[in-house]
Amino acid sequence: MSGALRRHAGLWQSDPRYRLAWVAWPQIACLLIAGWLLSSPSNVREAAVPWAKPIIPALTPAQFDALRNHAETDPQALDRLRQMANSGNVGAQFSLGTLYDPDFKPPARPVPVDINTAIGWYEKAAGHGHSIAQQNLGAKYYEGRWVPTDYPRANFWARKAAEQGNPVGERMLGWANEKGLGGPANRTHALEWYKRAADHGDSFSEAQVADAYRSGDGFALNQTEALNWYRKAAAQKNAYAQMRIGEAYLNGTGVERNLDQAFSYFQQGANEGNAAAQFYLGAMYDQGLATAVDPVQAFQWFKKGAENGNADAENALGLAYGQGRGVARDTATARFWLEKAKQNGNTAAAHNLQMLR
Repeated sequence: MSGALRRHAGLWQSDPRYRLAWVAWPQIACLLIAGWLLSSPSNVREAAVPWAKPIIPALTPAQFDALRNHAETDPQALDRLRQMANSGNVGAQFSLGTLYDPDFKPPARPVPVDINTAIGWYEKAAGHGHSIAQQNLGAKYYEGRWVPTDYPRANFWARKAAEQGNPVGERMLGWANEKGLGGPANRTHALEWYKRAADHGDSFSEAQVADAYRSGDGFALNQTEALNWYRKAAAQKNAYAQMRIGEAYLNGTGVERNLDQAFSYFQQGANEGNAAAQFYLGAMYDQGLATAVDPVQAFQWFKKGAENGNADAENALGLAYGQGRGVARDTATARFWLEKAKQNGNTAAAHNLQMLR
C-alpha cells in the first residue's frame, strides 16, 4: 500500500471530520452543478410525445366571431373551428352547425349543405346548454322542411331554450300551445309564453299580447294597453303592429282619430309588406284621406295587397279593373279578382260580381 493510501486509512479511522468532508463535499458539488444546469436556459427542445395535445387559447367574443366569419372563406380558420368543436367548445359546435345548415346563407359556404351534419352539431351544442342551438332545433322540427315534422321533439328543444329566457323559444312554445302542436291547444298557456317572450323584446309576441288586449281574448279588454304593446312591436318594424296602430288612428280606437298618423303607419306597414296595410294605404289614396286622391297609387297598393292574399285588396283591385280606375278597364281581370275575393271571404265581392258587366 502506498504512503498516500496508508495516510488516508489512518485519518479515516481516527478523524470524524475527515470522514464527513470526504462524504459531504462530493454531494454538495453535485448539487451545485445540478442547480446551475437547472437554472440555465436549455438549448435542447423537448421531444414531442404521442399523447401531447395542442393548447387552444381562449378567444374573446369578438375574436370568436371573427374566426367564425373567416371560416366561411379561410380553410385554416375552418380547421381551427372544427378543432375547437371537437375539443368540446360549445360556440364552435353551434357555428359549425350554421355552416352546414341550409337555412343559413353565408356569403361563401366552405362546406356542402348537409342538414344531418347541421343537426348533429346543433345537438352537441344544445346538449351543453347553447340556447340558440336549442332554438334552431325546435324550429327545424316545427317546420318539417329539412327534417320530418316532430312536434314532441320540437317542444322539447323549444322548452329548453325558453327555460333559459330565449325569447324565440318562448314564442315557439306560445305558438305551439295556441295551435295545439304536440298537445291540446291551450290559449292560457299560449299567452303566458307570449307574454314572457314579449317581456324579452320579441316583436311577434308583443303583437300577440296586444291582440289579446285589443280583443279581450285572454286579457281584460284594454285598447290603451293594446296600443302600448303594438307600439313596442312597431318600433321593431313589425308590419302587422304598424297596420294595427294605423287602424286605431283611422277609427279612433283607444286614441283620438288622426288621419295623418293613420296614413303614416299604414305606409310603414305597407312598405314592410303587410297586405292589410297595403289595402288601407290604397284606400286612403283612393278616397283622398290625409293625401290627394290618386287612383294610380291606389291601384298599385291594391295590387300589392291582393297579390299578398288580402281579400279586401282583391275586391278593391277587381273594382278598379271593372271601373277602369287607375288602370285600363278589363272585365275579365276584374272578374278574376272578384271571384278570388269572394272565395277568400270578402262579403262585398259577390254583389260586385253581379254588378260587373
